[in-house]
Amino acid sequence: GWQLTDFIMLGGAFSSCIILSLLWSVVGIWTGIFNYNTANNEIIWNVASTAAIVGPLWLFMEIIFGWPPGGAMIHPDLLDFASDASLYHIYTIVTGTVGLTSIMCLNKLLTSGSG
Repeated sequence: GWQLTDFIMLGGAFSSCIILSLLWSVVGIWTGIFNYNTANNEIIWNVASTAAIVGPLWLFMEIIFGWPPGGAMIHPDLLDFASDASLYHIYTIVTGTVGLTSIMCLNKLLTSGSG
């Protein structure tokens, strides 16, 4: 069954998604991601640039506010690396931004309807 920690984790994920959506919308308007009259190669560039800007902002906010409540998972081989908090945060931001950028570009390629 559901426990209190489940609701806390669900709330953390939900609030994280809201922040990501708001940042994506604001930056996406600025980068032109929502323009329908752009070429396919421009659309991928807009998605990549939006993700590259939004990723660090989103993850930095998560680190500052302590989201998600459970913290990030880290590989045991990186425990020495993770003992330095600043390096751990940089690692989280860089890998999270790369992950966000790659999944959003892949999603755009698979769902663009072109080709």
